Amino acid sequence: MAYGIRVRDAAGNITLDTSYRAGRIIGMLQSGTNPGSINVPGFSQGEGFAIAVPFQGSGVFCPVATVSGNVLSWDWVGSTYLQYRSNSLIVYGVR
Repeated sequence: MAYGIRVRDAAGNITLDTSYRAGRIIGMLQSGTNPGSINVPGFSQGEGFAIAVPFQGSGVFCPVATVSGNVLSWDWVGSTYLQYRSNSLIVYGVR
């Protein structure tokens, strides 16, 4: 039998189950339109994750964010056209 807490909404749907792993956001940054990387010491507290969200709408390329150790990197994979690179918000954290 699993142990933990389950929180349900009025319809009986599970909205939180502590037997699952929940993430914690460490920070956010703007990517600009060039590849880059930063050191994030907080990644040592768990398994790092990152997601990039474009500021512009359709027809643009969003960077691919990757985590390796304590380093967060971003690049536009397969996009050599600078005019189509979107400045994006990169949200990163640990789970």
